[in-house]
Order: sequence, then C-alpha cells, then structure tokens
Amino acid sequence: MATRTRTAIRRPLNGGARSAMRQPSARDTETTQHLMAGFARAQGTRTVAPALDGAGRARLMGALQRGYGNAAVQRLIAAQPTPTVQRGKVFHDSRATLTWKDFKGKIDPTSGFDAVTFKGRTGLGISWTVKPENGSYQVEATIQESSLNLRAFMNPSKSWSKKDKRDAQLLSHEQGHFDIEDVLVEKGEVAIRAAAKGAVGTGSAKKKKDAVKQAVADLKTTAPFTKLALTDQVADKAQTDYDEDPVKGTAHGTKAKEQAQWTKDIAAGLKAYPIA
Repeated sequence: MATRTRTAIRRPLNGGARSAMRQPSARDTETTQHLMAGFARAQGTRTVAPALDGAGRARLMGALQRGYGNAAVQRLIAAQPTPTVQRGKVFHDSRATLTWKDFKGKIDPTSGFDAVTFKGRTGLGISWTVKPENGSYQVEATIQESSLNLRAFMNPSKSWSKKDKRDAQLLSHEQGHFDIEDVLVEKGEVAIRAAAKGAVGTGSAKKKKDAVKQAVADLKTTAPFTKLALTDQVADKAQTDYDEDPVKGTAHGTKAKEQAQWTKDIAAGLKAYPIA
C-alpha cells in the first residue's frame, strides 16, 4: 500500500499588506459589548445574530477598522473563540485528530497513492503607517502582532483518499503528516517571535504606493521572515523524510517499524529538526 501527502500550502491566511492604522473616530460611544457582538457576527463564531454574508463581513470589518483602528480589530480577533473549521480549513490547534470525513477532495484515479493530505500554515500579516513629509511619503511597516500566532492546518477540499483503501494504518500515517506540520510550525513560531521584536521596514517615495511597497519589501528582509522561510524548509524536509528517507522513512506508511518510530519522534517534538 502506498500513500502520499502533497507539499504543504505556503499561502498565508492573514498575510500580505494591510491598510495603515487609523486613529479611533468619534464613534467611541458604541459600547465594547456591541462592538464585540458585531465582530462576532462578522466572524460567524457566535449565535448573537444571523451570520453576515461575505460583503456584510467586509463592510463591518471596514467600519471597525475606521472607527477603532487595526490594532483594536486585531485584539478583537484574538479574543474570539476559534471555530473548528475556519475558511474551509481544519486547524490543528482547534482539532488535532483527523477522520476520514476530513478528506473531501476529488480523488485522482490515476494516482498510485491511496491518500493525499493537503496541509500548510498561516503567515505573517503586515500593517503600515504613512506620514507625508516634505512632498514625499515616509512609511513604516511592521508585523501584525496577532499573526505571530502561527497555526498549522489541513485543507479538506484538497485532501482525498480512496475509499476502498481506508483503514486505521493509512489514517494514522496521514495524521502523522498533520502532526509534523503542527510541531514544526510551533517551533517556527518560537523562533519568529524571538526575532520579531523591533522588526520594521521603511520606505520613502513621492507616491504613497511606492513608499508602501518599499517598506513592505524592506520588512520582508528582516529576521522574522528569514525564520519563516526556514520554518518552511525544515517542515518540507521533515515531510519528505517521513515518506521517502531510505533509512528512517515510512515508505508512505507501509513500514510499520519506521512508522511507529516517527510517531514517537513526533510526540517528543521532532528533535532532529531544529528551527533556531
């Protein structure tokens, strides 16, 4: 029996450039309770009121950002309960154990493998401030605090398994892929947080968009982003070794002894795969 997990997704859920922070507006008469309730409705995480559609969420998020600033909105995000499935993904820190029901993707009938687990991690979000000065724009870009909480996930819509091949052994192997991703994402988070303090990117240009572009590019040369890239490299190597290493690999889950050893190593924190 052969199994395989595809290369992890490397697209941040909350990454990319975000608009500059705004100062709170005069609408501070709205109570914190109402703000939290509105935000919860936008996220669809509580039954305070019927969930908004995508456009409604976007409008509410924009209103919250204009009225209270990005930093306040990020704090609200962090305060919300985390749903088990978010944006179509199963997050390891919400539900660590996979079931066959999580493999909902279209099966590749030509594949020689019995299952595919499509996995990845969240990324680093970026905020910036803009200051007009002497006919140009001065921009500082920083990492959003909430995005430092890296999370491993699997994507059910892109993960699949052949129904006639489903058994406990195969599911255990696929679970290993998910667990490896989580262990190494957690290691990466520790390294990134240690490097993130004081990380800033700067830009200066006549056009605001050019100054922002410079600042974001500059920020991405700093240590936290180097650690993020290292996290990806180490995670990808571990995933490949898990399946294909000629000595310690599981041959896609078909070697029981090696599979058992990997299970122990994962539980012990994959000490052979440091991220520092």
